[in-house]
Amino acid sequence: MIKILVLLCIGRQLVQAVPLSPTEVEDFLIDPRYYSYDELTNAFRKLETENSQIAKLVSVGRSVKNRELWALHINANVHNRTLLTPMFKYVGNMHGDESIGRQLLIYLAEYLILNYGKVERVTQLVNDTDIFLMPSMNPDGYESSQEGLCESKPRYVGRENENSVDLNRDFPDQFEPHRAGTILSGRQPETVAMMTWIISRPFVLSGNLHGGAVVASYPYDDSNAGVQCCRESKSPDNEIFKQLALVYSDRHSIMKTGKACKNDNFPQGITNGAYWYEVRGGMQDFNYVKSNCFEVTFELSCCKYPPAQTLPQEWAANKESLLSFMEAVHWGVKGLVINEDGDPVLDADVVVKGIDHNITTSNRGEFWRLLLPGKYSIYASAFGYSPSDTVEVEVAPGKTTIQNFTIKLEAQQGNELRTNNGAIGGDRWYWGARVSAANQRQQFRLRPIRFHGSGPEAVPTPPLRCLGAVPAVPQPHLPQHHPPLFHREISPGAGVVRFCAQLHSWPARKPEFKYVANMHGNEVVGKELLLYLIKYMCERYGTDARITSLLDTTRIHLMPSMNPDGYEMAQEGDASSNQGRSNAANVDLNRNFPDQFGVNSVGPTRPHSVPQSLIHPPLQFNRFLEPETQLMMRWISSEPFVLSANLHNGALVANYPFDDSPPGAPLRTSNPSPDNKVFEHLAAVYSNAHRSMHEGKPCPMFPKEIFEGGITNGAKWYEVTGGMQDWNYLVAGCMELTLEIGCYKYPFAQDLPQYWMDNREALISFMEQ
Repeated sequence: MIKILVLLCIGRQLVQAVPLSPTEVEDFLIDPRYYSYDELTNAFRKLETENSQIAKLVSVGRSVKNRELWALHINANVHNRTLLTPMFKYVGNMHGDESIGRQLLIYLAEYLILNYGKVERVTQLVNDTDIFLMPSMNPDGYESSQEGLCESKPRYVGRENENSVDLNRDFPDQFEPHRAGTILSGRQPETVAMMTWIISRPFVLSGNLHGGAVVASYPYDDSNAGVQCCRESKSPDNEIFKQLALVYSDRHSIMKTGKACKNDNFPQGITNGAYWYEVRGGMQDFNYVKSNCFEVTFELSCCKYPPAQTLPQEWAANKESLLSFMEAVHWGVKGLVINEDGDPVLDADVVVKGIDHNITTSNRGEFWRLLLPGKYSIYASAFGYSPSDTVEVEVAPGKTTIQNFTIKLEAQQGNELRTNNGAIGGDRWYWGARVSAANQRQQFRLRPIRFHGSGPEAVPTPPLRCLGAVPAVPQPHLPQHHPPLFHREISPGAGVVRFCAQLHSWPARKPEFKYVANMHGNEVVGKELLLYLIKYMCERYGTDARITSLLDTTRIHLMPSMNPDGYEMAQEGDASSNQGRSNAANVDLNRNFPDQFGVNSVGPTRPHSVPQSLIHPPLQFNRFLEPETQLMMRWISSEPFVLSANLHNGALVANYPFDDSPPGAPLRTSNPSPDNKVFEHLAAVYSNAHRSMHEGKPCPMFPKEIFEGGITNGAKWYEVTGGMQDWNYLVAGCMELTLEIGCYKYPFAQDLPQYWMDNREALISFMEQ
């Protein structure tokens, strides 16, 4: 109680010392109170609705109790980030009972929006900075906390999440012993959501708001010294971290004293985290070590959950610090890394000589390197490229220096020859991979969200090396209008791969797995997910135990598009039509394989001789095999595939053989294969690992289609004569499932991250079978 009274007294003095500008709007301070989860949700939705040109509400993930981790995105161009605009975030309420930061971020959101266009400083900040404000990372803990308590409840109820886990001890730590499983294994949903958010977006600077002390704490929070405190653990950017911490502390009249709370003694109100006390598994260090983001932790109050009447005083004490720290995102150097063709280079390293910490480029080739004033020697490099020239760059106080870099492809020999177009080398066909420009609305470091073309340039990865190939497929057997059915293979060793028309033979004792997507050209999500999966596994091989084990023990074949001609005819945003479904000859490829129960309706002539104007709707037959079908049959027969999945769209279900039934059999009756129990298990593996497929809910366009457990026998759903799934099983001995992974055939690109998150675990779990 004494601590609360002291804060109240000091807070009143601050309000008197910092009068409001006549032009500022701070009506949110009237009737101060803490917002509940529902009130926060409604407040942010209202801000978005009333200010949609500068505010956008996003959910980063969900808590154990299914509450959204809301973040309000604020920028003058909120729906289409301007090139080189730096991304900033504040995260509050990681410990649910540390509530000051939570409410201050709600106030900050209202302050920025209400004063945009009225206060010059606010307007400039919103114009020039991509701001994300997350008031509560632990909404479940907050709802279990109690206003007025200065310390945590017994057993840390409220501080921890619903599973009684301290979220600031749940992140991967550079000094922790080797941990079994993937980097995400065993972590809380809130942690996984934050890790994904942090790594997948090019944040530059971040503040993490806590309570229970009044100090700015900077990395590292942990060390390998084996002590609990009192020894600094310096990062390579120690000096800039100290200055960032001082930006906040110097503008906070209480924090800068370093003696706000009993027994505190923090010179200038800042501390190295490990020197104060070591935190293993903290979010602050994770930001710096695993992404480009510099994060500082701000402890804002001695009392963790002080009475609501202190909120105006806390706002007055912290407002200048909150704004100034955001403005620091513009310190240092920013620019683009491009290749000789002017294309952005993804994941290029920007190296500052003398500082052992590189940052990497976004998928638009952007970089932001926080630096203190001074002169620096900087260059850029990327896998497969020669380093750029070293440039001497001078950084002025509080300003951004713009410096771009151009890097050139390395000259290669033999199997490592790289070209931007298809090239024949002897009897092998090689393709180089180029990084395409990113979608403007989302900035993924790990995965661009856009739809890619059909050739090898579609792959969002660095230049790749071919692991081997057989002689190129003769041109008459290729699709009519586009390059070969490009096939992607991942295997360990050099850790990099290249598109090849076909694969060479490999030693035995490794099971063969394949994913095939885009058989129907207008069903595109699977195509994009396989491109994401390629990059995901390449980046994690050697660092992620699960992915490393999978690649060490399995030969994985990924074919993003079996029907590139159809894809090029399809239309983004098309939910259900047949445009682009069939190949260039207007043949449905999933009715074109030999079938155990006979032949579909056929005509007397080869379909290619039929005028296109007379083929509507698409013919469905399997008497004459299309070039895509022939190529697939040859490939499937040439490799000892064990397990496979064919990725489709238009429903949400895992479909297993048989797809067809004998003539005269009742319609919509299950026709199980001899391995029905195994197929049911495999389908359940995918469905249960998918975030919603296992619920069996119908798609909006087909409200009566309910699949128990999210799985179905193909014939029971509807019969398909000439399908690839049954042919794999009956002829090649490969157990294949058809995975319908989304209700809409060609959704908009902005929805791809959601599809990736829905399917990622399922894609990996199925491969492990």
